[in-house]
Amino acid sequence: MSNNTGTKPSDLLSCDAWVWNVVELFNVRRTIPNAYANIDEAMKSKADSLVKILRQRMQQLMNSRNVDKNRRNHWVIGVANNNLAVVAAYMVLLDHVKHDVTRVDETISLLSINTNNFVDCNSNLSNNSHIGAYLYWDTNLGQFIRSGKVSAKGFRDRHNEHEKAAAKHAHTDNKFYTLYPTRDNPRSKSNITKGVFESLVQFEAAAFDKTSACVDKDCNEGGVMILSKDDKEKIKSSMKSESNEIIKYHTFLAYLMEFGYDLGIAPSLNVSGSFGFESFIGLMK
Repeated sequence: MSNNTGTKPSDLLSCDAWVWNVVELFNVRRTIPNAYANIDEAMKSKADSLVKILRQRMQQLMNSRNVDKNRRNHWVIGVANNNLAVVAAYMVLLDHVKHDVTRVDETISLLSINTNNFVDCNSNLSNNSHIGAYLYWDTNLGQFIRSGKVSAKGFRDRHNEHEKAAAKHAHTDNKFYTLYPTRDNPRSKSNITKGVFESLVQFEAAAFDKTSACVDKDCNEGGVMILSKDDKEKIKSSMKSESNEIIKYHTFLAYLMEFGYDLGIAPSLNVSGSFGFESFIGLMK
């Protein structure tokens, strides 16, 4: 994988314009009112350590989810790899990861267990018209167990879809619905389940307004992502059934954040069976 991973998370956190754009795009003030004042050298160093760990986990994830050679070489994987620097800087800025990520091995979650750092999708702070990435928290285990993305509907709308699928009695190959059926579902009596759907709380990982237009720019042009001219052309030429180019960027950003948080979840607890970026690389069998 020959990618330009030269931009470090610390470079992004050192750029006032980038921080401002992130704070505005993701409405960071809801949980971190003084995001600018909080940034220090320790945070920058932590973010640089985090991106290295995320990239290591990316390789492990591709192996564990049987990502074939064609998908490993797909252009979207390279762009995502570069932009893990953005995800790492964002995670640290929002205090979404553990205090010392260098002490966390590949079997343990990188994500903070302080859910006060996250916006509950069912709270007044969350806007159901926003899109992006979300997480599911198992209140019994006290851990995050899944990430997901929405780009055409709201977080709560997606939650309702998950609940309906988890309530179906018929056998499913979907790992999430198998391991977390609803409480009244006969499948909940199976000894393979990890819990019931009602024990899960949906939190925002990264939420943004679907009218946001700064997502199609490189971080040096007033955007939040790392996008070369070639990256932009590939994103714009993807998703043939979608004519709105901004929606394509929105979709990529939502997938990117879903992917980054997916990497942060402890592998033994992660109930996602897909690699992500389906709109770009297709569904995996």
